[in-house]
Amino acid sequence: MGKHKAKNEKDELGATSALTPVVQLLNYVQLGEGWTGGVDRVAEERKYTYCGPEGRPSPVNSHESPLSAQNAISVVQSAWAVGRIHVGTHFKKRCSERRIDMIDVGNLIRTGVIRGKPEYSGEYKTWKYRVAATVDERPLELLVALDSTEDFAASPLVILITAYEKKPSTKP
Repeated sequence: MGKHKAKNEKDELGATSALTPVVQLLNYVQLGEGWTGGVDRVAEERKYTYCGPEGRPSPVNSHESPLSAQNAISVVQSAWAVGRIHVGTHFKKRCSERRIDMIDVGNLIRTGVIRGKPEYSGEYKTWKYRVAATVDERPLELLVALDSTEDFAASPLVILITAYEKKPSTKP
C-alpha cells in the first residue's frame, strides 16, 4: 500500500496502528520548512498591554501653599488607589518596630482624616500631613508628604514618612 499504513497494519516496531493516515497526519506539527513527528509543545505567546498614562506626566514647578484637609486626603487616597506611593527604609523600619503593617496603612489611608495643620519641609520642599484613623481598635497616625513636583490631579505621589500609634491625651 503506498506511503501510508492501512488501518491495523503493523509499524516498524511491530505495533498495530489503529489510526488512519489522516489522523496520523494530524499528529504531526509543521515546524519551519519540514514536518517533524509527534506533537511539539510551543510556548504560548502572551501579550501584555500597559494601561497607564502615556509617558511621564510633566512635572509642576511646585505647590507653594498647602491643600485643605479634604483635598489633601483626596490626593493621598487617589495616590494609594493607583499605587503612586513611595515607601522608604525609615518608614519600613518604624512600622516594623511599631507592629504596623501595610494592611493597617491601607485601612488608615482609606478611612482616615487629616489631623492638625500641614507642615512645610524646606529641605524637601514638600507639605507634610498627618492622617489619623482607628484601625483594629488602635488609634494610628500616618505622616505623609506630597511630592510637590508632581501634579496632584493627574499623578500624585505620596511619600510615607512614618506611622505610629497615637497615645491618648492625658490633658483634662
